Amino acid sequence: MSHCASLGKQSPPGGHGLPEAALVDLHVHSTASDGTDAPEVLGGLAAAQGIAALALCDHDTVDGLERFEAGCRDAGVIAIPSVELSTSLGGHQLHVLAMGLTGEGRGHVREFLEGMRRRRHERNVEMVERFRQQGMNVDLEAVSRLAGGQVIARPHFARLLLERGYVKDLQEAFARWLTPGCPTYVPKRKATPEEVVTAIHEAGALAIAAHPNSLTGEGHDILHGLEELGKLPFDGVEAFHPNMKPEWTRVALGFARRRNLLVSGGSDYHGTFKEGIRLGCAAGGKGIVAREVAELLGRLGHPVAGYPSPDHAGGAPRICRG
Repeated sequence: MSHCASLGKQSPPGGHGLPEAALVDLHVHSTASDGTDAPEVLGGLAAAQGIAALALCDHDTVDGLERFEAGCRDAGVIAIPSVELSTSLGGHQLHVLAMGLTGEGRGHVREFLEGMRRRRHERNVEMVERFRQQGMNVDLEAVSRLAGGQVIARPHFARLLLERGYVKDLQEAFARWLTPGCPTYVPKRKATPEEVVTAIHEAGALAIAAHPNSLTGEGHDILHGLEELGKLPFDGVEAFHPNMKPEWTRVALGFARRRNLLVSGGSDYHGTFKEGIRLGCAAGGKGIVAREVAELLGRLGHPVAGYPSPDHAGGAPRICRG
């Protein structure tokens, strides 16, 4: 199992707060969404790596949080119950972390997610009806079977079209029936960024824009994406992440400083599902330490000892090694 060089086991958090060099990971996933480790084992895995604080941010579900908290409690690791919600901004996918969910807050998130599920179901029903109008035998029960209990998406419709002989391959299914402009295509009815951030705040949590590199694209650099984020009432930005190049992290940190936003960081660990991603490690194998996200940890109720501001942090970065 991987570890971060020179870290060893951090002293357990006490009355004076987290040590500034304590390793933290504020973005991990479990089997409650698309990770390969059960929520209750993550705390033990983190403790074995010398990680002092861990945030579970499963995609669009809070179902694993109680087991996660219990496992962290047993392992002596600070648990930060969170969730990762999906939306889009400027034509790019945007994920938003709701960090620090109380029991009541989780109820609010569940209500919000149920509304999103209803939107997805209505879209699927409309697509089925459009296929029938084309004289095609497509039914929701068969699509659900192909989804195998997962969220129904276009690939499942494509597989059914192939199975029933309407197309010769999946590429044809998408080209003829499942892309914008096709007679049976229905756009996704995603929650808007405004709806997502509002729901997070109503749940009493902090809204953190995850891995803002997802907002980069042709003709758009990361600063452009961050400026778009800045038009919305986000609380912070995830500047430390495996997909964030060092120059992007520098831009994100400068943006957060100018806008008085919180800074977060996480590995986006999914277990064996994502090779090369290790707990507690961001881009280039750099360990994420408490001083880099001190203000956020303080807002979440876990102050960092002797650390008034992220601006005053110093010291060499910790390096994760396999």
